[in-house]
Amino acid sequence: MAFFPGAGSLRPTLGPFSGDRMSNSLLPTTAPDTPRTLSWWPLLRSFRLAFRLRQLILAAVGLLLTTAALRGLEPWLPGGPFPLPPQPWEIDLGFGTPTPLELVAGGIDDPQRLARNALGNVRVPLGPARDFIEPAREAWDPRAEWHEVLGAGLRWFVWVAMWSIFGTALCRSAAVEFAREQSTHIWGALRFGATRAPAVLGGLLLPLVAVAGLGALLALGGLLGRLPYVGPLVLAVVWGLQLIVGVLLMVVLLGLVCGWPLMFATVAVEGTDAFDALSRSYNYLYERPLRQLAQVAITLVWGSFATFCVLLLAQWVVQLTLWGTSWGATREVLNDFAEQVPALLRADTVAAAVTVPVGDETPVAGAVGALPRWVARGWFRLLATLVTGFVYSFFFSSMTVMYFLLRQSVDGNDLDEVYLGNEPEPDDLLPLVGAAAMGVDLSKVGQASPPDETPPDNPPYPAPR
Repeated sequence: MAFFPGAGSLRPTLGPFSGDRMSNSLLPTTAPDTPRTLSWWPLLRSFRLAFRLRQLILAAVGLLLTTAALRGLEPWLPGGPFPLPPQPWEIDLGFGTPTPLELVAGGIDDPQRLARNALGNVRVPLGPARDFIEPAREAWDPRAEWHEVLGAGLRWFVWVAMWSIFGTALCRSAAVEFAREQSTHIWGALRFGATRAPAVLGGLLLPLVAVAGLGALLALGGLLGRLPYVGPLVLAVVWGLQLIVGVLLMVVLLGLVCGWPLMFATVAVEGTDAFDALSRSYNYLYERPLRQLAQVAITLVWGSFATFCVLLLAQWVVQLTLWGTSWGATREVLNDFAEQVPALLRADTVAAAVTVPVGDETPVAGAVGALPRWVARGWFRLLATLVTGFVYSFFFSSMTVMYFLLRQSVDGNDLDEVYLGNEPEPDDLLPLVGAAAMGVDLSKVGQASPPDETPPDNPPYPAPR
């Protein structure tokens, strides 16, 4: 009798054949370890994670509140005026003309152009990274005055404060679904983001404290050069130390610029504090730089394709809605409604759907009142905001998946390990019932108890005198 591995246990068989059948133990009973075989394959799940309605709503609300805060504070910021951030429905995703809907319509004639536009717009997934770095770049400009540096720093802090809540909520929702295939309620994810926002803020601000300290050391070395007569010589002697401090400064800033999204993911997955978020992001970045670079390249190409598909679907929705409505509504009303479509959702096919019929030279403008146009414009802008919100949703969802893969590569953790708070871990064992649940040892049932040599406390007979 031989033993062959079965599905989760060892089963006795009569060799490789049992009767006239081949033993099932010779066939693979488990799927290959896909994350280790193809370490980039789980990154493709970012599209599905980011396209959830709760993710789109969280990202859209975060965009609206961040834009409103920056626009409201702009007149009061020192160093202004700063350029106002565009409204979410006015953001240019970079696909240009022809639009995705027009490219698909002519894709049969020019498939290479279609593939180039769908996969080559890697600028789109980097939108949140640009919003994070742009104010910091202005603050680091050597030609900037102190009030301009202060204004740029305040804009950066407003953006970080907003997305430390909504970005953490997006990462949390994506982490729970990726690891456990469970849905997170939108309010639960938002509550988690609000309670864990200080940890993300602390992880982002700690490197800046280190940068300030290292910059002070460099400035102190520069002051030595002001000493009369011997200043330049002293500075030249300690210049090696200055270079070492410069290397440390570069390491800190490079880790912050390249690893800041991992801080959001660390807090969402591990539920830890600012120090753990900082240490893990720097550790994973410098332990696996080439792996992270490859994952970022795959994410950029996949993000371009995902955004192209979402924008295509949104433009198609607008076209089909106008086309179907044209069978019942008057041409003048339809033209008024079509004029409210934001530039993000416009396409030549949309204009073709509302062409003026033969015999009408010009459409009648203002056929409907201001209120109907305002309401229709609001619905179109809501759809465009959800499309733009997908970019942010994809960014934080893909960074969460990337964190899982880096953690598995560096620490060896499984991909289903995620912080669940005070919730009990699921137990695959059957519940205890009967005697086992009561704590009875069945092995001692029927055995006589040994005599107790200790006299009872209250003997039934009088104690001897």
